[in-house]
Amino acid sequence: NIIYIGEFKNLRVLYDLVAVLPIRFETLPWWHGTLTFQGEDSLVTLSTMRNWEVNRYVADLGIIAKLPGQNSENYIIIAGFGYNAQIKLVEMLTQRASLELLEKQILRDRGTFPPFFLMAFEVKGFDRASTTAEIKYFAPIDKSDYLQSLIPTN
Repeated sequence: NIIYIGEFKNLRVLYDLVAVLPIRFETLPWWHGTLTFQGEDSLVTLSTMRNWEVNRYVADLGIIAKLPGQNSENYIIIAGFGYNAQIKLVEMLTQRASLELLEKQILRDRGTFPPFFLMAFEVKGFDRASTTAEIKYFAPIDKSDYLQSLIPTN
């Protein structure tokens, strides 16, 4: 099993695992970027934002993905454009109360918690001190379809 915690721009060899997911990310200078995914009616694009004039206010974006591997291993990808998303998403997954709330929300909204999934979050707060993380996108990942998408077509 492999757990990645870091920035989108540093995925390196793990990039191929994320590139086939139903979400696109574009990294921009510093820690800025965009996430794009299919909404109910159209493509949705979210952008990072910071305002140093208002108490260093930050809106960051990140994902949590649990993905199957080719050899029965699992990958947990926790990626953000900046520290805010990375710190808040790790905090959510490592604190029992926030993890239980997240699980309850998914079960309430979806009726089931799939073994493999992708979640995109908007994380808001202040520089390196986020206060909220809101799920903006959730998709179950079908193991066989996902593994098939990793096989080169050439």
